[in-house]
Amino acid sequence: DPDWYGINCTTTNDTDINAISIESIGLSGTIPSGLFELAPLQYLIMNNNSLINGIPTNIGSLTNLLVLNLDRNKLDGIIPDNIGSLSSLSVLSLHRCALLGPLPSSFSQLTHLVNLNLNVNEIHGSIGTILWTLDQLTTLSFEDNGLTGSISTAISQLTSLQALSLGINLLNGTLPSTLVAMTSLTHISLGENKLSGSIPSDIGSLIQLTRLALYSNQFEYTIPTEIASLTRILHLSLNSNLLIGELPSILGSLTTLRALHLEDNSLTSSVPIAIGQLTHLTLFDVSENRMYGTFPQVLLTLTGLTYLDVSTNFLTSTLPPAIGNMTNLLYFRCGTNSISGTLPS
Repeated sequence: DPDWYGINCTTTNDTDINAISIESIGLSGTIPSGLFELAPLQYLIMNNNSLINGIPTNIGSLTNLLVLNLDRNKLDGIIPDNIGSLSSLSVLSLHRCALLGPLPSSFSQLTHLVNLNLNVNEIHGSIGTILWTLDQLTTLSFEDNGLTGSISTAISQLTSLQALSLGINLLNGTLPSTLVAMTSLTHISLGENKLSGSIPSDIGSLIQLTRLALYSNQFEYTIPTEIASLTRILHLSLNSNLLIGELPSILGSLTTLRALHLEDNSLTSSVPIAIGQLTHLTLFDVSENRMYGTFPQVLLTLTGLTYLDVSTNFLTSTLPPAIGNMTNLLYFRCGTNSISGTLPS
């Protein structure tokens, strides 16, 4: 029946609605207040519409709700404090909803939450201790907000966490020492913050990691050699920091690596021959460092590269003709060095 599009009932009784899924249909206006009288409701999915005027304050009446997805609307306003009454909630997704203000303290009551996504909003202030008791969380995403303060050592209480995404905020301080005890992590995204200090040497204990993004922070000192223990890593982004020292040859043991971003640091070495072991690499960027020596011939063996940037370093020599054999290469820069020659036609 088209009049019941997106509506599912538990029984023949039309009042026993347990699921509403009306995504991407151009729905506009406010969220109807009548929805919050549907006590049996377990799934409320209204993402990718044009809903406005905030999340109604009586959202807390839906105490049986398991999934709330309002992604990509124009809700504006703060998250109501009584959202903490949704004690059965396992998925809360409010991505790109123009939400404002601090995180309500009642979030700490959402103890069954597994997936929390508040990416691309205007949430500000400190996380404090609000989230660290949610030990069922596997995904925590707060990218592109205005979060401030440091990441508490209490984050290690999230023992089930697999994906931590807090990039594009205003977080400061060092990486908490307890982070390396979170051995279920597969994804860490903390780029574009104000984090500082060194990259912990025992980061290598996070052997499940497939993505580590620490770019555009203020990390100092050298790249820890223990990072070579991340044998499942696919994407490693340490660019735009204050890293010094050599490009460790032991990175050649990361044979699953697809993308290696090290640009805009102060690394001082030649490109080690061991980089030639990264046969799955499609992106290699060491631009804007202090790399020296002749053009790294070892890079010519990485025939899967589509993106190669060694510009703005202290490299010398003639551009090798074999660069023309890299048939997958779509982007190549070697300028602002002392490299002569032309690209083969």
